[in-house]
Amino acid sequence: MDFELSGRSEQWRKKLQAFFDQEVLPRHRGWLEHTAGSRATPPFMSVLQHKARAAGLWNLGLPELSDDEPGTRLSNLEYAPLAEIMGRLFWAPEVFNCQAPDVPNMIALQNCATPEQKARWLRPLLQAETRSAFGMTEPDVASSDATNIATRIVRDHHDYIRRYCERTGLTTPDALKADWNFYMAYNMFRIAAILQGIAKRVEAGTASSAQAADSGASARPMAQLAWQFAQKAD
Repeated sequence: MDFELSGRSEQWRKKLQAFFDQEVLPRHRGWLEHTAGSRATPPFMSVLQHKARAAGLWNLGLPELSDDEPGTRLSNLEYAPLAEIMGRLFWAPEVFNCQAPDVPNMIALQNCATPEQKARWLRPLLQAETRSAFGMTEPDVASSDATNIATRIVRDHHDYIRRYCERTGLTTPDALKADWNFYMAYNMFRIAAILQGIAKRVEAGTASSAQAADSGASARPMAQLAWQFAQKAD
């Protein structure tokens, strides 16, 4: 396969490499010292983020970034060599607002959220004013692979969260109950997107699981159910 970089990709790769070498790498010892005694974000993170944003090295992992959203829009292929550089230090992507799970969560919100939900949830993530999370973990399986999901979700309205918590042994917090329509819509859209990816791999003949076809077929019903929750969300 031809992985030769385009001129634009090479331009941004060189720019990020220079920034990484000059601004990020020298901070690694300070990052280690800080995190050894604190779980808080190192105070220099906001400084680095400000510099990265000023240099245009911001929100690079969002190929559908709109003109009114902060950052530089790159294709996945253009972004790949930049992600490789960031991956040298596992905390480095946060400098450029390219960290997981915020990038896939922002993509989900870009594609699935209403304008009001984008203003409430997406905009702060684009500005690095908050962080997000994604929960798809079960006690006995590696649930990052959607084909391994063992929990059975029964369509029974408010029992969705209760049944999941019973299965996993978790307690549902009051804050989650208050926003549960958005929570369910958000996570179901994410799972639907994963299942759609599996369906595409089945079509291309590259799926690795014998159950992939069944999983992929669940994408549309999951998205339709997510949309029902989204319509009820604040």
